[in-house]
Amino acid sequence: MSMIVFDSPVTLTQSRVRGLPHGSVGSCWHGEALSSPLWWVVALDPKHLWFAGSLPGGGVRIPHAKHGEFVEGLWEADVLELFIKQPGGRYFEFNVSPQGAWWAMELSAYRERVSYLRLPKVDLIETEVLSDRWTALVCLERGSLPLDISAGSTLHVSGVFNDKKPRYLSSNPVANVAPDFHHLDAFQRVSLRGL
Repeated sequence: MSMIVFDSPVTLTQSRVRGLPHGSVGSCWHGEALSSPLWWVVALDPKHLWFAGSLPGGGVRIPHAKHGEFVEGLWEADVLELFIKQPGGRYFEFNVSPQGAWWAMELSAYRERVSYLRLPKVDLIETEVLSDRWTALVCLERGSLPLDISAGSTLHVSGVFNDKKPRYLSSNPVANVAPDFHHLDAFQRVSLRGL
């Protein structure tokens, strides 16, 4: 199975990205039905990587996290995540919280952070918390990313929804494995689709 990444020859807008067909799953990592599905869209234009998504929750937040700020530990509350992996094993993780705080890290191998911190340029973060879910739209400057999406890349979209207990959401959960968003088998091959 592959993950569609839309590839546009012209600059995209927020409304265009929101209107693209999205992938979705209706259950958590353990197969329990969700009150609102996890859905996502990943798109490229000549200068930007766009990532949009929605998942249940949005009410459990890191108290000190503010819109537009870089904050470590967002995964300890409600969070939406995008992972991009290159064939050699290097990968990049980007997290966004319901209040619009973000975190990013480059990893050299499974859960091994690189020794330097190279942050992407975040051009836009929009979030909205609704009654049964929350949504996020992120625009990153491609030239500032430690690695780019190509036909050889693999991706994983994930999230955490806290409803009495944490529930782990994945675009591709791995059967018979405890929730692990970094697991090699959770990543899916990129299928570039022109716009």
